[in-house]
Amino acid sequence: MNLKLIGGKNQKLKTKCKFTEYKRALRIGRRMVLFMKRHNCWAVAANQFGIMERVAAVKIDGKIMHIIDPKITMREGKQRSAERSLSWPTVIGNVNRPHKLTFEHLVDDGDGGQYGVQSTVEGFNATIIEHVVDQLDGIRVIDKMDKKMPINSENNAKIGKPEKVTP
Repeated sequence: MNLKLIGGKNQKLKTKCKFTEYKRALRIGRRMVLFMKRHNCWAVAANQFGIMERVAAVKIDGKIMHIIDPKITMREGKQRSAERSLSWPTVIGNVNRPHKLTFEHLVDDGDGGQYGVQSTVEGFNATIIEHVVDQLDGIRVIDKMDKKMPINSENNAKIGKPEKVTP
């Protein structure tokens, strides 16, 4: 399976993905990890390739991994950060996200099965997870941006450095 990004105007990016079958999702997830290694990005969701499966690949603490059927179960605190998407490569924008979140997802048990795990992340890792879960839910980051900025070295440098927002 060769992965090719679809355009930002494609309706599949506004459509919620469904989890269907673990082994299929695992194969897709492994391909997405390879895509990320080649393209040096923070995260990709299956629907960015036109695949309507709840699977994504993310880079958390520098480690690239796939997450299958992720669901956010807790959000805490607020932060604001500059984000961009492979679906809109010419736009960077500010997005409000939780500072900390907990999510559930499926992992391989090593014997051909799977089991659910719960993970908690904060800071930029929380931004990455909510960004990609939003994508799988059909929520486009470009629609959450309150300020769109041009791509340049100053704005690019803001990515990965969220600012904590106090109530």
